This record gives sequence, structure tokens and C-alpha cells, in this order.
Amino acid sequence: MGSITHIQEKVKKLEGIKTRIGNLETLARNEFTSFSEVEEINKEIVQLRSQLHIVDSEGYEQKLEKMLDQLDIDVEKIEKLKVEYIIGGMIVKAEITMIAAKPGEGKSLITLAICNMGLIAGSVEKVIYFDADNGGTTLSERGISMVKQRHGKNFRYIHDSTSTKAQMWQLIKTLKSTNLQNVLIVIDSIKNFMGGKDRDKNKDVSEVLQVLKELRSKGATVIFLHHTNKPQKDLQESDYAGSSAFEEDSGNTFLLKHNQFRKTFVLEKRKNRVGQTQDTAFTYHPKSHSLRKVELMWAKELFTDEAIRLEIQDYLKSCKEPPCYSQIFKHVCESGLCKDNNKINKVIQNGKERYWIAKKIREQNNKDVFELMIAETSDKSDCLENSINIGHNPSTLESACSDSLYKRHVNKSCEGE
Repeated sequence: MGSITHIQEKVKKLEGIKTRIGNLETLARNEFTSFSEVEEINKEIVQLRSQLHIVDSEGYEQKLEKMLDQLDIDVEKIEKLKVEYIIGGMIVKAEITMIAAKPGEGKSLITLAICNMGLIAGSVEKVIYFDADNGGTTLSERGISMVKQRHGKNFRYIHDSTSTKAQMWQLIKTLKSTNLQNVLIVIDSIKNFMGGKDRDKNKDVSEVLQVLKELRSKGATVIFLHHTNKPQKDLQESDYAGSSAFEEDSGNTFLLKHNQFRKTFVLEKRKNRVGQTQDTAFTYHPKSHSLRKVELMWAKELFTDEAIRLEIQDYLKSCKEPPCYSQIFKHVCESGLCKDNNKINKVIQNGKERYWIAKKIREQNNKDVFELMIAETSDKSDCLENSINIGHNPSTLESACSDSLYKRHVNKSCEGE
């Protein structure tokens, strides 16, 4: 107790000296103070400042250097760090990733598959999934029990049927004091963990995301799920709901879209601060709770897009001479398949180097003419079925088939339809 009193007395004395210096500086700036008087005042200020420096000056430089040594980065440790992935091109280890989508688009489903695949492949040793968004019936339909039985205590699923949001949040805060190396933590969804704070205010969102950063500092990989805005006059559906701090305080962010026509999912990269993430398309396989990569452009294709592409392919086959862009465009318009000129143009442009190639004719002012791509032959019959199951190899999302083989497969299967 005596030492505390001593500290209080010392601080009070120093504050008194500091206040005295401030008063003298104000006096020196007064218009009624003469030059000679200012000199006297400055002498007094110098003497008082020396008293501040003398107090606790013993070993000050050494103490400062010791503190700097403790807080300075370890260069050798930094140089040894390397970017690792739970899923190559998508989920970076020991980083915060946001996956946003409109309700019912498949955020939880896809994230569950990522958890399962990471545990199977060993890219994570433990998963702690906090779910305050989905009902019990949904969990049953998705086969959560199968994943739980497969991984046991390595897959912890904390649901609001067994705990309150306050208990979940308390558990999350408790995790900050543990070693979280090779642990994947999922927050589903972040709006349920705001703790009464306003998701539209940067300050409130940053306070919540700070907790996730502290989990990351302990080695955890964090995925939090979020929603997009409903389409409005001034807002696109791709805009994240709430404050921009959701994205600013995350390492990597994705927008998830589900194509009902192809039964595919597409993760569109929105922000990439760490690692090398990319737009990725895949199908979901419920029996194995796994994802399988498919070709991106094909996965995005809608019914009308496919119809236009097939019409263009048939037209290119029937032409004796390679047609130019305007001829292809006119043919599609006259076919009655689509009245949206922008969509027709998009299909033509996106099909380049995938389904057809554009060659320039020098004799005609470098005009582009289009030809179908020449498909390679192979014993592999189905690139979609032979693409790598990324649950078995999470470090890569490379397709098992070449791009040209994929084109051949798609052309053949689509023509058959």
C-alpha cells in the first residue's frame, strides 16, 4: 500500500510541474509580456523540464530498449512464415474469410463441406462451428449427424438449440486464451453475434471483428458468414449488408452464388489481401459432404446462355466461310432466342478461346472472323466426373482434365441435350 501512495505522490508532483510549465508557456505568449520577461520565463521552463527528465531517468534508455526488444518483430520467425490453405484458391489458413450471399443461397452448406474436407485431408485438426442461424430440421436434412459421427470431438457443432447466443459469444471469447493452431472456427452468421451492436456502424462492427482478429492471432482460421443486401434502387445485390468494416477487417472475402440451372456454386472473389484466391466454381455432393471443381464459365451459364452458345456453335458448323462478329450477332437475333443485345454480346465474347476462336484477316483491315475450336481426343470420357474431389486434396483446385478436354466434353454433352 505504501508503494502505491509513493507512486501517487510522484505522479501528483510531476503533474504539478507539467501544469506549471503550461501556465508559463501561456504567460510567455501573452501580448503584455516583454522580451526580457519572456527570457526569464523560458529559463524557468527549462529548469522545470529538467526536473521532469531527472525523475525516473535512471536506466530510462535501457528500459526503453528492453521494451522495444520485447515488442519488435522476430525477423527469422516472419521469414519462416508461408501462406497455407485449407482449400487452395479459397480458404487461407490462419486468416479471416468472409463468405456472403443472399439467404438460402447455400452459405452454410458449402462451409460445412469445407469443414468436412479440411478434417478429412488433415489441413485442420479441429473445427468449432457456431450456428445461430439454422433450425434443427435444416441440420437433419444436411446430415450434420453424419459429419459429427465421422469426426467426433474434432468437429464441435454449437447450435442455438443447446446454447444461447450469449453462451456462444462467451465461448468464443474464452477461445482467445487458448492455442488455436490448426483450428477452424465458423461463425454462422455474423449478424447473430453482434451482441446488440449496430451492424451499420463501423465502430461497432470493428469491435466484433476485433475478437475474430484475436482468435486469428492465436493461430485460428476464421470463416464468418454474412448476408448481401436485398436489391434496391441504390444498392446492388452484391453489396454486403451493413458497415464496410465487415470487408475492411477481413483478410479475404467472397460472394457466393448458386446457379440452379447447372446445380453449381460459384465463389466470386471480392477482396484478396492474403494468399492467391480466385473465382472458383464447384458442385456439392451431399452424400460425401464434399465439393468438386467444375469449369467456371460453364458453371455460370444459365439456360438462355447455353441456348445462345449452342445456336452459335451450330451456326459456325454450317458456315462455309468463317463469319464475322456482326453475322453471328445478326443470326442469334433472328433466331428469336434472346432480345437482350448485351447478353448476346457477352456470350460471344465469353466463348472466345473456350468454344470458338477469333482470327484476324489482314486483307480485310484485320477484321475478326470466328471458327469453332478443334477438340482434342482422349480416353477420358467425362471431365466433370473426373475432376478432383477437393475434399481429398484441399491444397489445390486444379482440374484432373485439361481445359480443351473439358470443352470437348461440354460441347458433346450439351449437343446431346
